[in-house]
Parts: sequence; structure tokens; C-alpha cells
Amino acid sequence: MLEAVHARGAVMLRAYPSAIYELCRMVDGPVARSGLRAVVTGSEPLFGVQRELVERTLGCPVFDSYGMAERVAFACQCEHGRYHLNPEYSYVEILDDAGQPTDDFGNIVGTTLRNHVMPLLRYRISDRAKWVKEACPCGRHYPVIELSSGKVEDQLYDADGTPVSASIITFAFKGLANIRKAQVAQTERGIWEVRVVPDGEFVDADGQALLANIASHVTERIGIRLRVVDDIPPLASGKFKWVSQEWRSH
Repeated sequence: MLEAVHARGAVMLRAYPSAIYELCRMVDGPVARSGLRAVVTGSEPLFGVQRELVERTLGCPVFDSYGMAERVAFACQCEHGRYHLNPEYSYVEILDDAGQPTDDFGNIVGTTLRNHVMPLLRYRISDRAKWVKEACPCGRHYPVIELSSGKVEDQLYDADGTPVSASIITFAFKGLANIRKAQVAQTERGIWEVRVVPDGEFVDADGQALLANIASHVTERIGIRLRVVDDIPPLASGKFKWVSQEWRSH
């Protein structure tokens, strides 16, 4: 894969942290000529051990980005590792539990500026951050935040015990119809139960397409039970867990 990246003349690589970490772990040593000048990560928390291995293997810096599907905030690291918010993307507030502005860690509340179909106004997410008042050494004037948490989801495993990224699992659902909600749960070793809430007429062909996507895009090393359900119970936040680790002996 890295030879193909080099052959294409790529200078930047975008990746899930878990995916690029696994690739560099398999390489098992510095790459003589990656040709890359930067790796940009996102969609998952980036851990220090992942950054260290990727930078050592590929010989280039890693710049992490922060965002969410609701598109109410977006930030990216500069060369000094600070997260700069993009003010043209959204208007971001940091509010305490009483809904008041705070200079301490608080809830990220954002208003979309780029979603013209269904803009979200003062939408609060569960992530927490605080404003960084000091000027960034990089010289950029975009606001800087310090994150205390990012998206953390349950970890699922294949039949061999290999971790499977929740972000990778999303590819199994892309392009499919007649699904309003879905949840992928690990109920025992080597078994995932895929729970589907239909939207319209969910027929056998839809289920077979989903199973085929899991095998081709995610992993073949797992047994799948497909179950059609009326609903998926929400959490206290109003959202539902779309990946759920329920293997009690794990």
C-alpha cells in the first residue's frame, strides 16, 4: 500500500488513526522513502502512541483534525499541535452546565454556517473543551481550543480477537436503502448482531447487501446475525449507541 502511495506521488495522506496505526505497525520499521510530507487524521481520537509510531515510520508529521457528523465545529492542529477552530465553518461557544459562557472546560455548542439544507442552531454535543487565550506560536489568528475528550466508542473484535475500527464499519452501510437506524453489537466471541430499524420496505435483498458489504469492506472473519427491530433505545443524550460491546466475558 505504501509503495502505491509513493508511486502516485502523494504528499499528504488522510486516514483514520486506527487504520494508519495498523498499517505502520505491520510495516515494522521506518519507510525509506514514503514521499509524504504530512498525515492528516480525523474521525477518531488520536492517541500519543499512534502519533509516535506513524511519524517514526513515515518520517513526516501528523496533524489531527476534530469534527463531527453534525458539522457544528471543526478544528485542525497546526505545527505546534494546537487545535485551531475554523470560524467560517461554524460559530462555536463553550458553555458550562448552566448554559453560560465559561473560560474553564465546558460543553461545545455550535451553529452551522455551511449546512444550508438543515442548519443546526446552538447545538450542544457531549464533547468538552476550553478556550486557549494565549497567542499560538504559529502566528495564525483562528481561535484555539483545548479538547478534554473526543468521540470514544465501544471496541468490537473479529473472530481472531483483532480490533475493528468503528469508523471502518460505517462503510458497510454506505449506499444502502431502507435503513432508518442500525446498531452493530458484539454479543459473543466471533459474533456480531446487526440490528436494523427499517425505513420503508426492508427486504431480504437489503439484508444480503449489508452482509456482503461487511464481508468485503470490513472483515470476513466474523459471524453475523441480522435482526430487524422496531427501535434502538436511546442513551440519556438522546442519541443511540451504533456500536455496542456486549460480550460479557470479554
